[in-house]
Amino acid sequence: MILQPWSSCAIRSLAASRVQTARILSTRSTGDDLFQRGKEAFREKKEILRDRGEQIRDSELYKRGKTAFTEGKENLKERGGQIRDKIDEAGIRQFGDKVVTVPNGLCVIRIALTPVIGALVVNGSYTPACVLFTLAGVTDSLDGYIARNVPGQKSSLGSILDPVADKLLVSCLFVTLTYAHLIPLALTSIVIFRDVALISGGFYKRYKTMARPITLRRFFDPSVSSIEVTPTLMSKVNTALQLSLVALSLASPVFDFVDHPGMTALCMATGLTTVYSGLQYIGGHAMKKI
Repeated sequence: MILQPWSSCAIRSLAASRVQTARILSTRSTGDDLFQRGKEAFREKKEILRDRGEQIRDSELYKRGKTAFTEGKENLKERGGQIRDKIDEAGIRQFGDKVVTVPNGLCVIRIALTPVIGALVVNGSYTPACVLFTLAGVTDSLDGYIARNVPGQKSSLGSILDPVADKLLVSCLFVTLTYAHLIPLALTSIVIFRDVALISGGFYKRYKTMARPITLRRFFDPSVSSIEVTPTLMSKVNTALQLSLVALSLASPVFDFVDHPGMTALCMATGLTTVYSGLQYIGGHAMKKI
């Protein structure tokens, strides 16, 4: 039998292709093995790191570090309290000498005259009540003048005490004059409700803006987180109308002009400005932290 020359070449080509295929399959198998071994090595590494983390967490160094952190936190809290106390002491040194001032003393006098004037109105002694009311008005003018023009007499306490004294006097006169049927009950109710709302709002404002911790002593200490009360223009107009109304109502029995039409107009104007100025205070336009 005679072999063809090309048959040997074909055989060699077929053998070479089979060898190449085997090499490719071997290479793929090797890549899969490498991937699996790398994956297993990564898992082993992860387990080792987890074990080491647990060892470090349980070690004495970790415990000491945790203890030091806790102690440092407590020290910072204690130092914060000491700094806060020093700030309060500095505030007391700065404002403490301004608590006892001439304007504040005049405000105290006006507060002391308030129940006396009210008792005189209830008893029908309008003339002496008018005299004492005039004296209270003089103290109101004096304390404002001294606070504005005399150095060292203006104080944060005075900015609160002055309107409080005015409100006590005016509220007392509104109630007693209503009892004497010289001021309408509806107007007195509006005025009293507005004053109570302002006092409650002032306490709430102080509570929200006051530096912590809040204690009863610090809450009523004017040197801690002081709030200055600045009356608005409408509030000043309303104060003037209220004072005019109580003064004229107090004087009306003495000078015989009770139930005059002008008094009715004055009552209406007082009621409108009372409501408007009260809304301004509620909006926070008259109180600011200093």
